[in-house]
Amino acid sequence: IGLALLDKYRESALELQQAADQACFSAKAAGRGRVHVGLGSGHQLFAGQQPRPWGVVLQHAIDNDRFVLFAQPVLALTDHPGQHVEVLFRLRDDSQTLVLPDAFLPAAKRCGLAVIIDRWVVTKTFQWLLTESGQAVTSVGINISGASVIDLAFHQFVVDMLARIPATKVFFEITE
Repeated sequence: IGLALLDKYRESALELQQAADQACFSAKAAGRGRVHVGLGSGHQLFAGQQPRPWGVVLQHAIDNDRFVLFAQPVLALTDHPGQHVEVLFRLRDDSQTLVLPDAFLPAAKRCGLAVIIDRWVVTKTFQWLLTESGQAVTSVGINISGASVIDLAFHQFVVDMLARIPATKVFFEITE
């Protein structure tokens, strides 16, 4: 099934139909029983190319460092010393538009890429924590998938990474 949103980015019925067709093509390419929401013109992940299944798009993003991290402040309701943040990530498409994770994380889980993406997020977060601005942070929350929670190799990867910074500085949240 291909879906297209009727929103401010659609200037005509033809554009809406093209977005729906593109979404339908992507859903078919991803395999049976799929639903794909078309981003439409101006929101294509890789401009000038045919729509690709999310698995291909995500592997391209991993291979070409197309993810971006943001540190969102976590504010306490009462006075609490220190600066606490949660790491959020987005996918940057060819037009430099940031794509929210809810558009691609379900596909990452289906394609077995969630653990690879989690490793990327942990690696980049720890690299940032070693910088001056990262060292100023009291604690950082990192979201990880359920697939990473049960992956023993991911556990060892995190233990190895924690040798670089104080373990009390990091906490993990499970996205499921």
